[in-house]
Amino acid sequence: MGQSMVHQMRHRTAIGDRDGESTTGGQGCTLVYLHAGECRFRFGSSEEGRLKAGDLLVGASGEPPALEDAADGGATCVLTVLRLAFSVVQPLLRLFGAARMLQLLSGPGAAVLRLTDRDAREAEELLARIASYRRLPEERLQTAVIDLLLFAGAAQTEEPVPAKRRYVEKEKIVHDVIAYLESQYMNEVTMDALAARIHLHPTRMMKLFKELTGMTIFHYLNQFRINQAKLLLYLNKELPVAEIGARVGFKQPSHFSRNFKEIVGLTPEQYRKLG
Repeated sequence: MGQSMVHQMRHRTAIGDRDGESTTGGQGCTLVYLHAGECRFRFGSSEEGRLKAGDLLVGASGEPPALEDAADGGATCVLTVLRLAFSVVQPLLRLFGAARMLQLLSGPGAAVLRLTDRDAREAEELLARIASYRRLPEERLQTAVIDLLLFAGAAQTEEPVPAKRRYVEKEKIVHDVIAYLESQYMNEVTMDALAARIHLHPTRMMKLFKELTGMTIFHYLNQFRINQAKLLLYLNKELPVAEIGARVGFKQPSHFSRNFKEIVGLTPEQYRKLG
């Protein structure tokens, strides 16, 4: 029912081991926590770096990182990988004022949080809870994931270590498109206006966005609008449904209700009653 927050999870596995992996498909941001060993990571041709036990890698939206053992003949890496739907995570983090984590997840780029021993133990407990919630209702899973993100954003760490980065123009274009959509979602958005803002031909812009995110620009915009509507339905019980639709960019109430039902699986009125 609706888009899942967790696209993929591999909990306490070795690099290359797919046992216990679960996935719902889709693109998103990435969290990698290293329980033991050392490993190298690479995001396409753009970022590269090294992780050690107790490190949490936070990667912005895009392709997941490539991972490989770094210790020659040493202990095998044990890690947990989470792929999250940023369009679902973002409004919840905004609701809780998690500015630091929002900045890390929105990128572009990646950063490594070096947790203290105490915080690393708590991170392990939170990840184990998320893994145990995979078969429970989506609301329980979302709560556990947001707990982890809020914890990581507020944890006592060394300053985030930027990954070594080689500039990738494609990623910047997609990041600029997303930034525009999320600042203008309440208004009418046209591809011509967006392309003019990005200084790129509309066809090229749409192709790049699809290539890097796995979804169309309109799909992303529609999903983002519906997630904003879900927050308003939850926080503003007296606000008419039609006005909520208008506030998030839907001119026609029937268009809003139809899109909401298609994505969430419930009408706006039914969803509001859940809260």
